[in-house]
Amino acid sequence: MRPRQQHGPSAYATFTLTQQWFVVLNLTKAGSRLFSELAGAYYQRVVANDLDDAVISTPEINSQNFAGSGQITDNFDKRRAQDLAAYLSFGALPVAMARRG
Repeated sequence: MRPRQQHGPSAYATFTLTQQWFVVLNLTKAGSRLFSELAGAYYQRVVANDLDDAVISTPEINSQNFAGSGQITDNFDKRRAQDLAAYLSFGALPVAMARRG
């Protein structure tokens, strides 16, 4: 895994014992603080992770506090989980959150 950027996340795809894929997101201290603020505002709501005007994931925020890491679950197959992890780790553009519906 590459070293973290000063404010950027690192992410990787993994799976449970039942083969359900998910993405683990590791944040810097500053990123964790910012994401916790957003999570508090969007708690128990579905949000869209947008990259370059394309929705790449629509998770529900299930925690109000992210102490350095979190998980993104969905009905992922291996490729979708790995693609999302790559977007979050290596994307040159910021990832935006917006309320859906």
